[in-house]
Amino acid sequence: MKKQFFLFLMLTLLVTTTFPTTVDEYLIIGERYFAQRRFHEAHAAVQEALRLNPDYAVANFHLGVIYYHLNDSQIALERLSRAIELDGALAEAYSWRGRIFKARGKYDNALENYNMAVYLEPENDRLRRNRALFLYTALGDFTQALTDYNRAIEIDPLNYENFQQRGVCYAHQGLFEQALDDLNTAISLNDGVVENFTFRGTMLFYMGRHEEAMEDFDTAVRLDSNGIRGFFQRGHANIRLGRHHEAVSDFTEVIRIEPNNRHAFINRSVAYRYLALLSLYSDLERALYYVQRAQEDEAAANWLDSQR
Repeated sequence: MKKQFFLFLMLTLLVTTTFPTTVDEYLIIGERYFAQRRFHEAHAAVQEALRLNPDYAVANFHLGVIYYHLNDSQIALERLSRAIELDGALAEAYSWRGRIFKARGKYDNALENYNMAVYLEPENDRLRRNRALFLYTALGDFTQALTDYNRAIEIDPLNYENFQQRGVCYAHQGLFEQALDDLNTAISLNDGVVENFTFRGTMLFYMGRHEEAMEDFDTAVRLDSNGIRGFFQRGHANIRLGRHHEAVSDFTEVIRIEPNNRHAFINRSVAYRYLALLSLYSDLERALYYVQRAQEDEAAANWLDSQR
């Protein structure tokens, strides 16, 4: 009886377990992997979709974005261009292609693609935000960037990213009060985003409101104790405030999370050298210890540079 029940259970599982068989099913799997930043698995799933239909524009688009995140911009560009050949109304493909052209210094091509993306979907706030962030702000054209951010906010006044990025744009111009207002709004719309607090903390720090800034950096660390942004910004602030032991602790956390982060080694070495100077006349042995640690971090940073 038990054997019969076991066979029945196995047959039931075989019947009810489904496997992807269509292009869209493979794309859904790829999107799930992509959201988890598992780009190689996403690549495999989308490749299966293209095996079923090589001329599916959306699949080519997805593969292009995946290759971008796999740091192969040439194949990414080829796939995005193929997607556009198959569907000239695919606005997101133009936006991503513009991003690649901008990274290559081909600003005219980048502007042409970003403009086409916005032309195709003028009420898409994300496309306007992307043009403002990845092109206009990068080029220092803050007037055009603000025009895009303002329109993005008109389109969707409940999207925290629109206020967050406009705030950063204001900050680039030294308009810290306007930046702070926008970042406060971004946090009121979504208080679970690390970047909202690291950006606002940076603004507060430059405005001389150091303790409030440190509170924001502390919040960023609490929100994501396995992300480097909060630790990095707090570490920089601690160095500037003379809290060098705390800075060492923060950059040590960054190295724990990303062992190959050369900037963390460099910044920790700076904190160690400050500690060495402070200890020089009161405790020579400890000062020499800090110098040794700084030299070890500098050597690690140089080694990482040599591996590039």
